[in-house]
This record gives sequence, C-alpha cells and structure tokens, in this order.
Amino acid sequence: MTAPQSAQRTAQPTPSNPAASAATEASGPATEVHEIVTISMIGVGNMGGAIAQGLIAAGVDPQHLVVVGSTPESTERVAAKFGARAGTAAEAAACDAVILGVKPAGVVPLLESIAPSLGAESIVVSLAAGVSLKKMEHVAPTAHIVRAMPNTPVLVRRGATALSAGRHVTAAHMTAIKHLLEPTGLVIEVAEKDMDAVVAVSGSGPAYIFHMIDAMAEAGVRLGLTRQVALDLAVATVEGAGTQLRETGMHPALAREMVTSPGGTTAQALAVLDRQVFRGIVGDAMEAAAQRSHELGKN
Repeated sequence: MTAPQSAQRTAQPTPSNPAASAATEASGPATEVHEIVTISMIGVGNMGGAIAQGLIAAGVDPQHLVVVGSTPESTERVAAKFGARAGTAAEAAACDAVILGVKPAGVVPLLESIAPSLGAESIVVSLAAGVSLKKMEHVAPTAHIVRAMPNTPVLVRRGATALSAGRHVTAAHMTAIKHLLEPTGLVIEVAEKDMDAVVAVSGSGPAYIFHMIDAMAEAGVRLGLTRQVALDLAVATVEGAGTQLRETGMHPALAREMVTSPGGTTAQALAVLDRQVFRGIVGDAMEAAAQRSHELGKN
C-alpha cells in the first residue's frame, strides 16, 4: 500500500472533502491555506471511532481515511466497518492530518515511533487527556502538533472540541484542523493551561448528563411512568434545555427563573437540590476530573 503524501497547497481542494473546501472559502483566494485531503486515525476506540464516524457522516470520503488498530486483525475490522483504508502506523503518518486516538500512556511512544515517517506538513492531532504538547514535542521536535479534547457527541455531530496549538503549528494549520472538525460540532481554541478545565467541563461532561438523565428516568418510573416514556421525556428535556440556552443566548439562571413559580413544583424540587448542595457536588466532581487530567499529565 502506498501512503498518501501531504503538502502545503494553494490549489483548489478536492470537492469530496468539505473541510478543505470550507478552509479555502474562509481564507479567500489570495490567502495561502493548508489543505487536508488525507486523514488517518491511529487507535480507533470509543473516541477515535466517534471522530471517524462523525467525519464520515459530515461528508469526508472514507477512502481518504486510513485507520490503524492495535493489531492487523482489528485494523481490517475497523476499516471494513467504516469503509476506510487499512494501513500501518508509518503509512498513516504520511497523511495530511494524523489523529492519535490511543490511550494517554501510549501517545508519546507512538509519536516517537512514527516521527520519522511524518510528512513535512502533516498535522498531528492528539485526543489524549493529560498528555502535554511539551511531552509530545520532546519526541517529535519538528512536528506540527495540536492537542484536542473532544467529547463523544461528535458521533452525532453535536460534540464540543477544544484545541491547543503546538509551537510549530501555524494559523493555516489551525484553521485547517478547525474546519476539518467543525462538522462534528463546536470547535474552540484554548490555551493549553486550560485543558484540564476543558476535560472537566466538556470532555467528561457527557457522562454527567447521562448520569442525570438516568436518575431522572429512574425517578419517573418510581412515580408511575413506563421506563421508555420516562427516558424519552428526560432526554428531550435535556436536549431542549440546551438548545434553548444556545439559541436564545439566555443566562442559565434567568432560564431557571422562568420555569420556577413561587411556591410551585419546580421551586420545591430546586429547594431539595439546594439542601443536598447540588452545586457543590457538581463542582467537586469537576474538580476531581480536572485533577485526574493533571495527574495523567505527570505520568
């Protein structure tokens, strides 16, 4: 298998890649842009698989996606699942965007092993929590490395991904990665020092919401609803509340006040949450997530 080569390009992008087309449109015809045509995913677990599926759903040609699993058998299995191309880590390293979806402990050894095979303009995107740009750049000192923290709703193109740029990443590189990932949801750029907080808010955040939905549904069953009705109502409520805040720009406290009539049902429920120190529990949980992210960065 011949690995695709990457380069800094100014020509019009391949129409089958909407991310590359968007980058060209955003930059204008007179501005040099970095075009991403070929993409690789090394490590296709829960997060890597969600990113791959989100990109394909957004219109990325699966034949422009090279996947690498932990074994040749898993590589072939994952490639067949997504309709992508099976490859080796060295072949994947030559793609325009090289996404590392392995566990945190495996990122630095993997990057060190593929560094000689990286294309001159390949952009490495690490999805691992707690692995700093400094550690990655120590083993790949000339590489263009972006640290990313997505969350699992990228699977349904409703994710949130934060990016931090390494020292060799240009504005053109960053724009290209943003446009590549924007079809999977919100993409924002943050300082690397804020990544532990990002992990706590959005990286681990879906699990908190799933936990809340599960608790609401269970309570609904105890109150007499069927399990499916209770779950459907809880999911729609959380989805609708988030959509309301996003589309109206309303502060959560104001939105809460709109629902809360004096002496009413919502006021009674919120009083219980306050007595149980709901805000403190949420804050403690998120601080624990941020601390664990920090600890992972030390190991």
